[in-house]
Amino acid sequence: MSSSSSKHFGIALTDDGQYVMATVQQQSGARPSVTYKRWPTHQWFRSLMLMHRGVACGLPAYWRLAADGTINDLDAQHFAGQTGESFLAPVGHVTDFETHRSNLDGNLTRVLPEDVFLATLPAVFGTAQKESFITVYATANAFHIGVCINRRYHGTFRMAPVTPEAVEGHLGRIQRKFFLANPSLRFPKCLYIIGGSHIAHIEGFEIHQLEGLPIEDEPSMRALGIACAEISPVGLPRFQGATERSRFRPVRAALYAASVVLVALTLIAGAAVWELNRRASRDLLQAKTQYQGVLSGNQEIQDLLSENRSLSEKILRIEKTLTRQTTWTRLLTALSEGKPDGLFVDVVGTNSGNDLGSSAQVALAGWAEKERAITELITYLQKMPFLSNLDLNVIEQDKKQRDLFRFRLVCTLQLSNG
Repeated sequence: MSSSSSKHFGIALTDDGQYVMATVQQQSGARPSVTYKRWPTHQWFRSLMLMHRGVACGLPAYWRLAADGTINDLDAQHFAGQTGESFLAPVGHVTDFETHRSNLDGNLTRVLPEDVFLATLPAVFGTAQKESFITVYATANAFHIGVCINRRYHGTFRMAPVTPEAVEGHLGRIQRKFFLANPSLRFPKCLYIIGGSHIAHIEGFEIHQLEGLPIEDEPSMRALGIACAEISPVGLPRFQGATERSRFRPVRAALYAASVVLVALTLIAGAAVWELNRRASRDLLQAKTQYQGVLSGNQEIQDLLSENRSLSEKILRIEKTLTRQTTWTRLLTALSEGKPDGLFVDVVGTNSGNDLGSSAQVALAGWAEKERAITELITYLQKMPFLSNLDLNVIEQDKKQRDLFRFRLVCTLQLSNG
């Protein structure tokens, strides 16, 4: 025998600025199982964790008479939901609606009045299973009385005082309102009680206490009622259906999952490369240590290394003797090898009138594509041991080619051979 399972999600807003989400898992032939999650509304990343889930959301509402299905005298801060077949319509606050839409837009399948739990909880968890019924839930200030007729939710009435003996009078006034609005409607005689109100008997009504609900507190009860809207046979009014972005949530969830996989693979690859480098460095250090140990323990190898060092020193002295250059040659070689890219030296000269015997004053002139190249040349020449007293006399833009910089610098050249 096969069994099917489905999950439904409902979200309600708590008084302290948190979302509570009820997850109802429905299995054929079994009582639905329920779990809850909570998070602050400002944690936008928690909404991303909804992934592909479609969620229904509850909006605080009050109910007003609707003429021809509409309410025309609302201010800009309020808006009315769909009335369905009722003479009442739910009214919500624009700010509450915008909060939900900004946080949950990518997963929002519909927005309902949050008091629809008065219809959905008896329909899903009730024992009587009537098509028409009334639900009473007491808060500190008022009774919330919901009316469902022929599997259509017609609205919620808030009535005081909150005493058991006052319920019969409240129901009488509600019945008169329905009779005046639509005399053909048959007022329900099945009464569900949610919470701790003990109403033993009301003439003409069949009373059922809705006990054992899988709830934690009032916000969780509202979230559960919204989640049960998907499996309840009762037709419900709503403020809005599915948003445009929610239609693409399976594709978006797949993209999120792919991004997570790519990030994970990148981290794993980086960790693998780091581990390979660490092992290679360790193996290289071990090999070097072993090699040095072999060298230090073999006297014959030590003697050969000593002879090689002595021979190398002799060869080096010979090379220096054969390749000795004048200081002028060193200067020209330094200019040829070390000048920055984009810099060119036009003139290299000396002022004969400033002959100092062992040194001479040298002038270098040229042009460069960038000022930075001139600075790099000065920095490079300052490192030459045979140059001193470097001074940048001129640096200016070329008068004909504005993208070039002309320069002239002077320095003192030591004339002794190295």
